[in-house]
Amino acid sequence: MDPGNAVVAADLQSGVGPSPTLPIFTLNGRVVIVTGGASGLGLVMSKAIVESGANLAIVDINS
Repeated sequence: MDPGNAVVAADLQSGVGPSPTLPIFTLNGRVVIVTGGASGLGLVMSKAIVESGANLAIVDINS
């Protein structure tokens, strides 16, 4: 395990450290367009956006 990850894991277990953002962050009623959302980072961001309540349009190019 990467030493940096061990610190984050310990902080999360103790309740110290970053707080979750999605429970307090909302995009309800918003429309979001993600370019390159079919794979990679765009896909991960698209999933988080939908979890936050937004309507999502993904634009991607097949190569």
